[in-house]
Amino acid sequence: MKSAPSDCHDCSLADSRTQIVYPDVIKNTDHPITIMVIGEAPGAMEDKVGKPFVGRSGQLLRQQLREVPGTIIITNTVKCRPPKNRDPRKAEKQACYKYLQQELVYYNPDLVILVGRHASQTFLHKTVLANFTLNSGTLYKGKFIPIIHPASLLYNPKNKDVWEQGWAKIHAIIQEKLAVP
Repeated sequence: MKSAPSDCHDCSLADSRTQIVYPDVIKNTDHPITIMVIGEAPGAMEDKVGKPFVGRSGQLLRQQLREVPGTIIITNTVKCRPPKNRDPRKAEKQACYKYLQQELVYYNPDLVILVGRHASQTFLHKTVLANFTLNSGTLYKGKFIPIIHPASLLYNPKNKDVWEQGWAKIHAIIQEKLAVP
């Protein structure tokens, strides 16, 4: 699904992007579960390739996702790379929010994994974010699960335990969802 038009100029990111990074759909198994994974923004490799989470941190995420049953949709809060990998600005996130909403409606995921604080800020209350590492892998609003960004493992290997504990919780939640008739 290409939610944003290929000629989108809703924000200033259009001036510096190579291309819009659209969702990537992966069908791991025939299980009737759909999981959307939402990250922050495309990086340099994503901007080049046109797919979310294909750089170094994306490889860590995709490795984890190989173990997740069902259909996986990977996307970002903004569809274009911010210059020099800076954080997306509020206006840029707001400009892309309508496209993210279209993706949520179109794919109708059973679970939404929010990768990192920017994706989590889009959907969760500030109190959840205050203890982000503590809340990593916890289910909110029956559908949203924040997880630390895999880039945090590259910069701080001490986050490996938080990453692994978060994914253990996510796998348990998925198993519960699969068990419900």
